[in-house]
Amino acid sequence: MVNKDLWFGDGKKGKIQINSIVIYKDLYPEIRQKLNHNRESAPEIVSWIESQTISAFQKEYNKNPTKGALNNALGRWNEFIVTTLFSEIALEINQNRLFPIVIFSLPNSRIQAIREQQPYSRFISLLKEESNSSSFKVLKSLQDKIFFPSPDYILVQIKNKNLLKNIQTLLEKQAKEPNCLDFYSLLESNLNPSEIKAIFSLKTSNRPDRRYQPLFEAATIKAIAYLLKQDWKYYMIVSNLPEGDRIVFDRAISPHGIAMQKNIKLVDGAYLYNRKNDLQNLIINAL
Repeated sequence: MVNKDLWFGDGKKGKIQINSIVIYKDLYPEIRQKLNHNRESAPEIVSWIESQTISAFQKEYNKNPTKGALNNALGRWNEFIVTTLFSEIALEINQNRLFPIVIFSLPNSRIQAIREQQPYSRFISLLKEESNSSSFKVLKSLQDKIFFPSPDYILVQIKNKNLLKNIQTLLEKQAKEPNCLDFYSLLESNLNPSEIKAIFSLKTSNRPDRRYQPLFEAATIKAIAYLLKQDWKYYMIVSNLPEGDRIVFDRAISPHGIAMQKNIKLVDGAYLYNRKNDLQNLIINAL
């Protein structure tokens, strides 16, 4: 029996807050069933969560939640569903792999890290220091000048034997608690650049300007990959793919490719996340 007492709480300026993660965790058994049956698309499942939330809100407060609060929750539920799907797919794939894969999120980058002599980017913080690598020394010397948001997801292949025993348990936890950052804590300063296979950016907004925001992130990551002599892939995950998005994501060139006079792709592909199969295909191609 779901206890809905914690679904809502006091927000800023006297507004009522929707506790999106509490709602997701409470509804997770049904969400997982819907995802695994593959009959309903991710947007349809988000709409179902929304209807459950509105119904509970109306019963509690005798009115509808504000549009702003609901939109914030909708964005989070989309992220949670993708995280759950990635975790479930990784668990399945790892049954037949010597070295397991992990797909996980990162905390937000933070300015105060620079004052602590740490890289601003949480992405860079994942990398294990390589004392014999001249390229890594260059990256380290520039890390307090590199600013970009944390990627939505990173796909890695774990080869460190000391980390292997925790992987499956953490994937199961991440599927149920998609806001947890345990993988980041485990892998911080422990990843070899070669263990990173791909970076994923999730785009749920249809606003035209939103298509350019992840491109800055992609440009920085592709430049770091070039410096470290890596072939990291960068993919977009989208709720739909309008013609404008398709053209930009398909044709965009990496900025360092312009300087080198080489057509180095910025985005390596765009995938819908309507169903589990969509993301399974993405992972297979990324590996």
